[in-house]
Amino acid sequence: PPRSTLFPYTTLFRSCYLYLGQANTISADTISIGRQKTSATLQFNPIYPNVAPYPTVTLEGYSAGAVGLFEVGGGALNTGTTTLTADADLTGGIVNAKINTLTVGMASTSTTGSGTTTGKLEFDAGAISASTANVGWHTVANASKIGNGTITIGTNPTIGANATLSVSGNLN
Repeated sequence: PPRSTLFPYTTLFRSCYLYLGQANTISADTISIGRQKTSATLQFNPIYPNVAPYPTVTLEGYSAGAVGLFEVGGGALNTGTTTLTADADLTGGIVNAKINTLTVGMASTSTTGSGTTTGKLEFDAGAISASTANVGWHTVANASKIGNGTITIGTNPTIGANATLSVSGNLN
């Protein structure tokens, strides 16, 4: 099945940006924003947020109804001393997402090196539904690899809508 690595990892330590348009649907089984050693930002194009008609993004699975993994800041197996920052800033638009596993800020599972993986997810209108949410996830493989995660759920008075995150299973 297709895998959407929106920001593939590299050893060049570059930052990547993806700007969403007015109406967006992403159908994929895995979506990674900022992975391994590449920092990344996903957001609505700055000309669209909070301007009617409001921008939208729908995240759905390709081979199933839900995205299997939506990852914002995945340290994966990055080795050495590396720092990664990823941001999915979906404020100013309407989000509709069905996700099996939502991970925000996962430390590397590598047994060597050190560093911090930081992930941020922000939205202020719409709904994200996840079976499992992992926020600021550390592994036992290496205490020097740190995962910091933040999810900000707000209200958008301009759009006139609230944001909702529902987790039907585990919140880690």
